[in-house]
Amino acid sequence: MEGLIEGRESRLEGTIPPEDLGEGELDLEEAEEQPVRSSWSASKAVLLLLGALVAGWWVLHPHPSDREQIEQLVAKAEQGMETDSWVQVMECFSPHYHDKGDLRKGDVTRILQRVMRGTEKIEVTTNDYQLEVGQRKAKGCFDVKIVLHEGPRSEVPIHWNLDVDFEKQRLGWYTIWRDGWVVTSVAGHGVDKSFEHML
Repeated sequence: MEGLIEGRESRLEGTIPPEDLGEGELDLEEAEEQPVRSSWSASKAVLLLLGALVAGWWVLHPHPSDREQIEQLVAKAEQGMETDSWVQVMECFSPHYHDKGDLRKGDVTRILQRVMRGTEKIEVTTNDYQLEVGQRKAKGCFDVKIVLHEGPRSEVPIHWNLDVDFEKQRLGWYTIWRDGWVVTSVAGHGVDKSFEHML
């Protein structure tokens, strides 16, 4: 009987050597890690490809000059005035806006809201303008005519020669890749804080 048991043990040991068991366990671990490594490599390849595409688009896509960006900003403000969108107009103003009439952005917002509520239509015409553009700041002189239509037969024409200061600023997380031009001050409108209480 003892010889039979010994024979079985020897046959088992001969069939699966201990060293082979160890190697089999290592191969299983490597097999489990392989899909993870392949997935990470594929993810890196996709990210690199996307980065290359974005960089290529950024290089090849035409960028408007600083002067063109300021002209687009002014056009956006004019469109906001004529479409009764005070939100669109105020998007063109810096959060740190402050002018000689001691008006800040909040004051301008409230005045604009009251003017738009009291008029049926606003027409804005820029007759002429000049721009001096620097690296981070710019100055503009605008000959502007504004007509407030308060009713079918009521029009209030306003003519302004405005001196506008612009500045290139970081406007928030959505413009992290570039800065944008905003209005920091406007002079020549003749409006101060008391005007808000007159409306």
